[in-house]
Amino acid sequence: METAFLDRKVRVDWLRFQVLSEASGGISDIIKILGLPFERKNEPLPDAKNNDMLALNKVWHEIYEHERSLIGINYAPSAGAEKFHRYFVDLSGKILAKLDFAKIQSLLFWGQCHYEFIANRIDIAVDFPVGCPRLSLRPWENLIEDGLLIGYRTARRIMNTGSRHGTTVYLGSRESDRFIRIYDKNIDGVHSDRMELELKRFRAATVMRSLADLELTEISKYLDNVVCGQINLLSHADTDFFRIYKRGAVTLAAAVPHCDIEKSAAFISRHAPTLAMLHEYMGAAKYQEFMDNNLRSGKLGMKSRHHRLIQNARAL
Repeated sequence: METAFLDRKVRVDWLRFQVLSEASGGISDIIKILGLPFERKNEPLPDAKNNDMLALNKVWHEIYEHERSLIGINYAPSAGAEKFHRYFVDLSGKILAKLDFAKIQSLLFWGQCHYEFIANRIDIAVDFPVGCPRLSLRPWENLIEDGLLIGYRTARRIMNTGSRHGTTVYLGSRESDRFIRIYDKNIDGVHSDRMELELKRFRAATVMRSLADLELTEISKYLDNVVCGQINLLSHADTDFFRIYKRGAVTLAAAVPHCDIEKSAAFISRHAPTLAMLHEYMGAAKYQEFMDNNLRSGKLGMKSRHHRLIQNARAL
């Protein structure tokens, strides 16, 4: 018997990326593509000597805002070897709801035509008709515990009270490059069951590159299959309910470091803002002394497994 799949609405609910480009007129290009009245913010940092502003944990020469969504630029220095300007785009669901897939695709295509495209985050939301029971009330914790839901080690459930009633289930870790929220949604008085996928880094880059190349008519189906493809359930009576949700699946591979040494290096890179904060607080001399002391302590604490990692990395 052919499965009768649920109707659904698919949308991009967050989009964040950065671009390195030799072109200095990118802000105008972005605003033209979006067709929205972004206006320049003039508020400098409290302790700044110029008009530089803070966004995405970085300082930018210019930032433009529209309904709390931001775009910005860091100009390349007028002297020196660096010749690339850095742009960022950070669009919330409220703004993206005003954009059709054609504009989103044009924006991503623009970004990927430059020297370097850096995908930070993309959220994809799929809204289904309210189920019985609601999708958020399904026993996701038990499915993980029983080994029926593959790829997640944890499920966290929050019962919302106050102005926003309903239930929210979180699958996975917010710090990972794949994180799912399942919750009750009300849009203009219409109740829905929402499944929302948050992708970062490598997986986000995979989706953004695909969106720039797809036919417009294929985008909704692709995004739907990306979201539902992250729910991998073994065949069982307790998982049959998801057959009417999952029409297809797109597998997103995670980034695989070449060796465990690269995992350690990636860990340090992720904590670079913390290191920069310590450097700013301590000053260059004390920071260097602090790092040297920790390095000496670390060398004394190295175990056999650390030496094996070094040997394996050198062999590779």
